[in-house]
Amino acid sequence: MKKDRDFVVLGPQVGERTQACIRHRPNHRLDAGFVRTLRDGEHIGGHEVVVLNPAGDGTYDVTSMGQAGEMAAEGSGPAQVATDEYRDGWDRIFGKGPIGEA
Repeated sequence: MKKDRDFVVLGPQVGERTQACIRHRPNHRLDAGFVRTLRDGEHIGGHEVVVLNPAGDGTYDVTSMGQAGEMAAEGSGPAQVATDEYRDGWDRIFGKGPIGEA
């Protein structure tokens, strides 16, 4: 076993997609908690998002994707891409002036 390893030991299932776990951090701090399978579009409420990879010894190596708030701050909302073609189409459909003017 590697020293300074971030890993999870899974415990019992406590819900449809939720499982108890103990996380052993590289600084040897232990955290008890739950892991839950994410669903696309589901609100994750500020929790840490991780990827678990089987380590072959009954544990799972943890790769942190960051806190939910941090991830949202990096790219909040859809990409803001406005090409010349997009602008030309917008003007053709909606006009160039203030709302109501064509």
